[in-house]
Amino acid sequence: MQLLKDTATRHLTHLATRQIWDGGNGQALQSAAKELSVTISVVEHSLAGHAETFRQLEDERPDALIVSDWTSLWVRRQAIYDFAIRYRKLIIYP
Repeated sequence: MQLLKDTATRHLTHLATRQIWDGGNGQALQSAAKELSVTISVVEHSLAGHAETFRQLEDERPDALIVSDWTSLWVRRQAIYDFAIRYRKLIIYP
């Protein structure tokens, strides 16, 4: 998180499921972001809604993406990478 702050990142989006966001890892990210005065939000990912997920990411306009290690997201890593390249976003995978 400090690395992101050092790169002038102010708004992060965590691409994850609600379960991950509400769990220990999501809570740790939220706590670290608050401590560093960085805004973090979640865009929920589901197996059925890849197109909707990318539309939400476009609307969010984050400086960087933190992608959870959920298997479905790993399978979609090329689409996530393409999104990041198109919109010039940083991506972090845990």
